[in-house]
Amino acid sequence: MEKVNDTASMILGIGVDDKLWTRDGLDTSWEKAPDQSNTVRSIAIMADGIIIGVGMDDNIVYSRANLDAPWIKARDVESRFISIAVAKNRGMIAVGVDNKLWVRPTLSDGWEPAPDKNGKVMAVTIMEDGTILGVGMDNKLWTRANLDAPWIKAPDMEVGVIDVTIMSDGSILGLGVNNKLYLRPTLNDEWEMAPAANELVKGIACYPVGNFSDEEDDDEEVETADPPTPNDETELPVIPTKPLKPPVPASKHDWLLKSAIIFIVSCMLFSMAIDLFNLAEYLQDADEPLSKPLNLYPADDQPVADQNTADQPAAEL
Repeated sequence: MEKVNDTASMILGIGVDDKLWTRDGLDTSWEKAPDQSNTVRSIAIMADGIIIGVGMDDNIVYSRANLDAPWIKARDVESRFISIAVAKNRGMIAVGVDNKLWVRPTLSDGWEPAPDKNGKVMAVTIMEDGTILGVGMDNKLWTRANLDAPWIKAPDMEVGVIDVTIMSDGSILGLGVNNKLYLRPTLNDEWEMAPAANELVKGIACYPVGNFSDEEDDDEEVETADPPTPNDETELPVIPTKPLKPPVPASKHDWLLKSAIIFIVSCMLFSMAIDLFNLAEYLQDADEPLSKPLNLYPADDQPVADQNTADQPAAEL
């Protein structure tokens, strides 16, 4: 199996296509990793080569034994994150959807909120000396000496970043807001654009170089792990996924009931429309003045003039 030390300079990236890409140090170009369907928003690499990712759509932690293995979902599906990093001793630190830090000292532990120091970040990593390095909501670097220490703003070097990781030589590799790579040897140095920076990515990770807790680190040479099995302690435990049930088609009875309801409602609306039309005509007729005097006599009761009187000429004055 390939030794981790031989690939310690490897940089793992999330491309603009939401797939994994790799490059062997800064002097090479990105190469696309085997496509394993799932997309992630944040990635980290364990010292034994296992890749940890945060799902793009569900913010759940996934693991991938190596670049050729598929993504598998963690057992803890209640925890939601936007960024994740790992330590040399295999502990994990992550940024929750609340932009606060969460920690998992070992794979056998559960996720716990870190002490709240009134600071929010969008990405996190661990430096060689154990300092926690985060990207603040202002796209600037912030540091935290340990989990009990407050956030302190690093020297402002103008360039804004959205992700950060630590390379094998301890230098800081940042991902700018323009999705280009920038290099910073120390926190007191200026950002410099990395080679082949025009090849854009959305997330970055390198092999871990530091620990954020006091857990002992195994300094022995580590080999790339085989694909994990359900009993392998290196695996984030998997929950089986249940197939979705097909939708139940509507019965003939339901169709007839819906048709009857639609017919009744349509009749009611039609009847209301006729009533409104008749009411409008009635109100219009009521507003018109009478064009001739009212006839108070029925047709059969009309008075008849005397025939003789009718034929006589009018008296002369």
